[in-house]
Amino acid sequence: MSHDQDDERAASPAPSAAPSGGTRSLLIGLIGAAVGIGGFYAFQTMKARNEARNVEVSCTAGQADACRQLCERTPADLNACLKVATSLITSAGDDPKKDNGASLLWRKACDGGNAEGCARLGRAQFNGRGEARDLTAAATSFKKACDGGNGLGCAGYGQLLARGEGGLARDEKKAVEFFKTACDRGEPRGCLGKAVVLFNGQGVPKDAAKALGMFRKICEGEDADDKAKAKESCAYLGVAYATGQGVEQDFNRAAAWFGEACEGAPPSGCLQLGELYASGRGVQPDPQKAIKAFQQACDGGLPEGCVAIGRAMLMGAPGLPRDAVKAASLIKNACDKGSPVGCTEMARLELQKGGIGEVKENAAGAVERAKKACEDGHPPACTLVGMVLSQGVGEVKPDLPTAYDALQKSCKQGDPDGCGLAGAMLADGRGTKKDLPEGLKMLEESCEKMGSMQGCSMYARGLVGGARGKENIGKGVQIAEQLCVQGDAELCLMAAGSYLEGHGVKKDMRKGAEILVATCGAGLQQACEIQKRLEQAEPDLVKEVKAQQQKRMQAAMAAGSGGHGGLHALLLLGLDLLH
Repeated sequence: MSHDQDDERAASPAPSAAPSGGTRSLLIGLIGAAVGIGGFYAFQTMKARNEARNVEVSCTAGQADACRQLCERTPADLNACLKVATSLITSAGDDPKKDNGASLLWRKACDGGNAEGCARLGRAQFNGRGEARDLTAAATSFKKACDGGNGLGCAGYGQLLARGEGGLARDEKKAVEFFKTACDRGEPRGCLGKAVVLFNGQGVPKDAAKALGMFRKICEGEDADDKAKAKESCAYLGVAYATGQGVEQDFNRAAAWFGEACEGAPPSGCLQLGELYASGRGVQPDPQKAIKAFQQACDGGLPEGCVAIGRAMLMGAPGLPRDAVKAASLIKNACDKGSPVGCTEMARLELQKGGIGEVKENAAGAVERAKKACEDGHPPACTLVGMVLSQGVGEVKPDLPTAYDALQKSCKQGDPDGCGLAGAMLADGRGTKKDLPEGLKMLEESCEKMGSMQGCSMYARGLVGGARGKENIGKGVQIAEQLCVQGDAELCLMAAGSYLEGHGVKKDMRKGAEILVATCGAGLQQACEIQKRLEQAEPDLVKEVKAQQQKRMQAAMAAGSGGHGGLHALLLLGLDLLH
C-alpha cells in the first residue's frame, strides 16, 4: 500500500456500520432540501415555458402587445416583428408618409435574414413611407427578398427593371422573368406585372386579350387580401375598356372598373375616373366628382393626382377656387417626388412669362426638365420638347431636327399631339425631308383616330389651304367649325371666312356673319376688325345677327347656363353650328 493511500485513508473519517439517529435525520433533511430546490427550479422553468407559449399563442391570435414582447426578446421572433409592423401601418391610416415606426421593424426583420421583412422594407423605400424615398435602396432590399424566396421582392425588383429605376439598367425581358417568378410564388403583384407587360408588349409579344383575362382573374379573385394587394388590376380593366385593347371599347364599363378600384383601394383608378368625369366620357360630366377623384389620388400618394388638382386650380373649377400659387406648389412637389407628369407640367409653368408662384421662369431649365421626363417614358414631355425646339422660346434657340426627333418619339409612344405636330413638320419639310402625303396622313390619324385637337386644328388648316385639293376644302371647313365650338377662335375665323367667300363650301353670308360676330364677342381682335368691314358692306345683316345672339345670351343667362364663362362658353352661346 502506498503512502498516498495511507494519507488519504488517514484524512478520511472512519466508516461506521450505520449512521446514528441524529445523523440520519440530518441526511434526510439535506436530501429533502436538495429535492425541493430541484423541484422549485423545474416548476419555474415549466412556468416560464408556459408563459412563453401563451405569449406566442396570443401573438398568433393577433394581440399586438404579445407580438411586441416576442419581437423585443433576445433572440427576436422576426415573424412577430412583422406582425407588429403591420399593426403599426394599419394604425397610421391613409397617410402616405406616416408609418408609426413600422419601417424600423421591417429593417430589423430584414437584417435578421427574414425575406418578408426585406420585401416590406423595399416597399417602404420605394414609396417613401417611414423611409426616405430611395429607389436604389429599394432595389437592394427587393433583390435580397427575392433571393430569399419572397414573391413580393421579385415583383418589386421586376418593376424597377421594367422602368430602369433604382440604379438598374432597363431590361424588360429580365423584368418579365422576375414577374413570372413572383407570380409562381403566389404573389398577385407578380401576376399583375406579368399581365401588364403582356398588355403593353414589353419584353414579350403583345397579347391584350390574354392580359385582360389575367386582370379580371386578379380583380375578381375571392381572396380579399390578394385583391387588396393587386388592386391596380381593376384599374387596368378600366384602361382596357377605355382604350379598346383586347375588348370592344366601352367607356361606361371603363368608368365602372375605375370606380371599383378607386373606391376599394385608392389611389388605383382614381386618376382615370377623375379624367372620365372631367371629360364626360362614359359618365355624366361632373367637375366636382372629378375633383373628388383627383383628390383621392393625391391623398393616396399618387403625384399625378396632385398634378390634376393643380391644373384645375390654375383654371378654376366648380368647388375649387382658382389659386395659381397653390397649383404651382402642388405641381412642383409632384416633380420633386420624381413624377414625369409633374415635371412636364412644371416645365410648362417655367415657360410662362414671369413664372407662377414658387416656379420661376426658366426656359432652358424647362427644356432640360421635359427632356428628362421624356427619357423617363412620358410621351407628352417629348411633345413639349418638340414644340419648344420647333420655334424657340426665350434663350432657347430653335433646333428643328431635334424637335422633329422628339415629336416622332412622342408619336411612337402614342401621344396624339406628338403625331399631329410631327406630321405638320413632315408635311412642311421642317427639320426633316418634306413628305406632304405622309405628313397629311399623320395629321389625319392624329385627328380622326387619336382625337388630338391640335392635330385636327393643323389638319383643318391644311385642308382649307388646299393641301389635298379643292375637293377636300369643305371637309377642312367642317372640322374648323367643330373646333370653333370647342373654343379655337382662329379656326372660327377661318370657318367664317370660308362661308363669307364661298371657299370650299356654298356661300352663306348669314352663317359666316354668325360665326364672325360670335368670335368677335369671344375676344378675338382680328375677328372684330373683319366684322367692322362686314358691317360697312352688310349693315342690316350684322345688326340682325347681333340682336339674335344677344337674345340667346340673355336666355342662357336666365336659364343659369352662362355662369361658366370663358371663350368656350361664349362661342357655345353665340353659335348654333351643329343643328
